[in-house]
Amino acid sequence: MLRLAFFVCLFILIGVVGFSQGSADTLQILTAEQYRQDFVCLRQAFERTYPSLNRFTDKASVEKMFDSCNATINQQTNRTSFYSTIKYVLSALGDGHLSSKAPPSLRNVFEAQTYFPLSLIFLHQGAYNFCDHPLIPKGAQIISINGVAIQLIRERLYPYLVSDGAVKTSKNWMLNSTFWFYYYLVFGEQQAFAVCFKLPGGSFQTASLNAEQRKNFLCSPYEFLQTANLLDLSYPEKNVAVLTIKTFSRQVLTNASKDFDAFLDSSFRTIKQKGINRLIIDLRGNGGGADVYGAHLYSFLTSKPFRYYQELETKGKKLTSADHPNLALLKPTDTHYNGEVLFLINGLTFSSAAEFCSIAKSNNRGKFIGEETGGGYYGNTSGGFIDIVLPNTSITVSIPTTKYVMAVRKIKEKNRGIIPDYVVVPTINNILENKDVQMEHAIRLTAAKADFVK
Repeated sequence: MLRLAFFVCLFILIGVVGFSQGSADTLQILTAEQYRQDFVCLRQAFERTYPSLNRFTDKASVEKMFDSCNATINQQTNRTSFYSTIKYVLSALGDGHLSSKAPPSLRNVFEAQTYFPLSLIFLHQGAYNFCDHPLIPKGAQIISINGVAIQLIRERLYPYLVSDGAVKTSKNWMLNSTFWFYYYLVFGEQQAFAVCFKLPGGSFQTASLNAEQRKNFLCSPYEFLQTANLLDLSYPEKNVAVLTIKTFSRQVLTNASKDFDAFLDSSFRTIKQKGINRLIIDLRGNGGGADVYGAHLYSFLTSKPFRYYQELETKGKKLTSADHPNLALLKPTDTHYNGEVLFLINGLTFSSAAEFCSIAKSNNRGKFIGEETGGGYYGNTSGGFIDIVLPNTSITVSIPTTKYVMAVRKIKEKNRGIIPDYVVVPTINNILENKDVQMEHAIRLTAAKADFVK
């Protein structure tokens, strides 16, 4: 049976990713053996195409994880439980670029399903109801659901959420928009929820909520992050500039008629002309995109040639500067900025945006404010992706194929993101009042030179 699974996987890997969509994408009953075939297919795909299986965990531990997950498949396994197993595997590998997608038939089941009916926002201090509800007010702190403390629930969900290494800030942000789904995936279907919550005034109350379809509570905690300016240069104080860069995505910027290179060149020329000597670069919510944009941005912040990537590796092959320009020794721009810099970051600062932060952090180019980045300090695995369609369940798993290693100095923990020099996390009241305490902290530091450079 293993041989059969191998040939099915091989057929899909060479590009016919729609192979099983026509016949297998239905909700007919599958046997335990068919689920095992799909799991073996997935495991072999990782072993053949993925260069980072042991980036954060030794080979024996990864093999044990695969074996133990395979052993959980039995006659009671269904498509939802198998999908949760796939989520667990992707999370265990410590790669925030891994993703899975349910086939249309299973997505239809999910869309018809009822869920926990609140949109929660997770902060360091706890979890809060972000949207209006007739029984639980906006801003109320959630203490427990069905007798289980919310912190324990969050810890139960973490192993099913992808992130780089051991980073948790990105998992919190993921829960901000998908708690309802992962709660269902891990705790199972429930029709009623006894919720204990704490009012802003300090009193505790309970409410009984009925499960609802997702379409009935579409409010998202991401709303407070929305901004019309993907790229922006502003001056909040005298001799202080704020450079806002919300994305490195070529496609997003092109759709918005933005030219990234022209924006940087114009911005730094203006900063030089104005004699600005204190700069805040806001990378919060920047999920990455073109990796050359990160290197180009850093070329405006240094007066010396610099290394960006230490190495790039696909399965069995080391890349050279002929394959990627960021492997070469890079030069500063003629209009480079020599003044002081503060960087604003959060758990949504990911991929190529986190790469840029790693280089800036490693070279002591400035201080970081906010929360730990979602992207790892030493790099990530991304580049091109291979989509694997599992033959029996039609679940699609996207596997990145290039291991990126940053040219950075060593730190104690290899599995973390960029840790801010000043940890500043907004409270629920800050968010509801639309108060940007991280930006306010940065502006205060620009007014106190001793704190700014210490």
